[in-house]
Amino acid sequence: MKSESVGLRTRLYIGSPNSTHRLSVRYVKKIRSWATSVRLQGYTVYRATGYWEGKGEETAVIEVMGHRITKRNVQALRATLRQQAIVITTERVRSTVVS
Repeated sequence: MKSESVGLRTRLYIGSPNSTHRLSVRYVKKIRSWATSVRLQGYTVYRATGYWEGKGEETAVIEVMGHRITKRNVQALRATLRQQAIVITTERVRSTVVS
């Protein structure tokens, strides 16, 4: 069975703590806890190397399909993680679920 839809893909780019520039298990657990609290039904988290003000750091990228994430939700995450900023991108995509 194949299901196709047009919807949103949102990505959040979250830098690591400024003191370590590394993503710890504890830090990632805070991100997962936030995702549960805003009731994300499905999402993907992956590590990347991001650059902020010319310096590289481990970065968590959260990719969400079809769920609108509010600015207020992201501000709560930013405060919890004590981040200066979190970058959000949103784009319309066509997706197909093949089962």
